[in-house]
Amino acid sequence: MRPLLFESYTYETIWAGHRLEAFRRSSDKIGTSFEVSAHPTGSTRIANIEGQPLFLDYLKGREEALLGPDWTIHDLMRTCFLDTSDVLSVQVHPDDDYAQLHSHDDGKDESWYIVDADEDAFLYAGATTKNLDVLHQALEKGTIQDYMRKWHVHAGDYIDIPHGTLHALGANILAYEMGTNSNTTYRFYDWDRVDANGQKRPLHIKESFDVVDLKRKPHFVRAQKTSHRLSEMDHYVIDELYINSPKTINCGETYFIITNIEKEPIDVFVNNETIPLEGYKAMFVPYITKQIHINKAHLLLSRPRKESL
Repeated sequence: MRPLLFESYTYETIWAGHRLEAFRRSSDKIGTSFEVSAHPTGSTRIANIEGQPLFLDYLKGREEALLGPDWTIHDLMRTCFLDTSDVLSVQVHPDDDYAQLHSHDDGKDESWYIVDADEDAFLYAGATTKNLDVLHQALEKGTIQDYMRKWHVHAGDYIDIPHGTLHALGANILAYEMGTNSNTTYRFYDWDRVDANGQKRPLHIKESFDVVDLKRKPHFVRAQKTSHRLSEMDHYVIDELYINSPKTINCGETYFIITNIEKEPIDVFVNNETIPLEGYKAMFVPYITKQIHINKAHLLLSRPRKESL
């Protein structure tokens, strides 16, 4: 089975920037561009299979070949680019139990790799208070940012956002998000902004306070121009690879995803075939493919992980 390439699934947003627009040669104001997704709310199409089936549909009946023995769609990672000109809403994500009971979805852990950012760019992740009453009062006064941890970021920085952690991606950032197969986001605060029709977006105050965990902390890694492990979360492992000589990447017990985070395409060699991977695009390597070979690249490598391992 060949590695899978995808057509991006994009959303226009009120906070979208212009970086995606530039390299995708699009006039759309794209804020979110899903690159690998098999979620019912937005499945990417497989670009290199006849008919370009939805990834969600293609998975059915092929779970073991694609994901590996004893791995399910719950273990499938979901990745996207986020391109901002304004700060995103303050959000929090639930764990599996809460999401399955209240939102008919799975829980969400996510991470952001900063592909590009303005010099003064920042994001919020984590709280500086452990008192929920303080948060209630800050929400009423519109001062929530006073109780969130602020991180100044540059290209190559990385941060994990575990479920239960308050967070908001800042303005003028192109980030690559890697996380669990969920679309459940509770909007805690939206800076009192309005959409093109003068309407405020809905908030999810009750759900946010149900799932927020002020003891949870993000995991932050400063940029390093060398191959290194970025993180080992409960549900995934992510590495940054600088490949300058021939390298083999093995599947092991499950699939993996590689993402070319440079503008120039790279070549991926699989079973005597050369598959080009365009700049800012992802490739899903099925378990049954076993391995790929790359001579030169700068990649993010994402793999699922089970808590019990």
